[in-house]
Amino acid sequence: MIKAPFRWAGSKAKITSELFKYFKDSDTYIEPFLGSGVVLFRLIQDRKYKRYIVNDINVAIIEFYKAIKDHPFSVISRLNHYKEHYNNLKSMDLKKQFYYNVYKKEYNRNKRQWEYFWILMKTGFNGLYRENKKGEYNVPFGYKEKITFNENEIRQISNLIQNVEFHCMDYRHFINLTLEMMGEDSQQSFIYNDPPYCNSQRYTKDEFSNQALADYLKSLNIDVAISDVDNKTSNEIYKYFFKVIVKDTKRVINIASIQQSREVLFINYDIGTRT
Repeated sequence: MIKAPFRWAGSKAKITSELFKYFKDSDTYIEPFLGSGVVLFRLIQDRKYKRYIVNDINVAIIEFYKAIKDHPFSVISRLNHYKEHYNNLKSMDLKKQFYYNVYKKEYNRNKRQWEYFWILMKTGFNGLYRENKKGEYNVPFGYKEKITFNENEIRQISNLIQNVEFHCMDYRHFINLTLEMMGEDSQQSFIYNDPPYCNSQRYTKDEFSNQALADYLKSLNIDVAISDVDNKTSNEIYKYFFKVIVKDTKRVINIASIQQSREVLFINYDIGTRT
């Protein structure tokens, strides 16, 4: 199965087969929080939906996948350049200096620069993405000796996503715009949400409200699913949805903490009997 071309904390790569058991069958797949894109790739490979419309508020993610879609060989060339540069640095101190220069002097000045985003995700701590109150990326260095990427995977992803529609905006604006654009066809759509989890640390300058997301999704007359972990807060916030257990898994909470958690889906539709 195709992997995402960058590390991403909270990736669903290890649980997609379990997730898909509970996804609603429909014509159009809508994903407001794309993240690494691995769920999208595997759905396309499984040919589960006819149309895919996706979004992420992180402009670098969207610019990266649009570049892979339209110019895969240019992407491969640029990533090879930065991979070789990083790997040829003679000491970990030089690699660390390069990392901090990339995010302080380059990425934080223009977050549309997808190649710098890729470097940070490959060399930062455990694929975490975090911004301070000024909106500046500030994840610690990950002390990676070498970084790699799979050229063939970039080409495969490019082929997969040729018919995917990419957007970059707030989730509410994205969903409203998409459903309005689809008109009556919106009833034949399914919305999968993988937002920042309840009680998770803030990863952008603006606070994310899971309660606001729950209230908004509850108001829609569309089949929706929301990923989270099973805890008191998520059960309270998503109490008007049905809960299904996906899988017990390990999850990175912060740099010093990796905890066992139970991945769940909160849904607003009947799944019947699934095996």
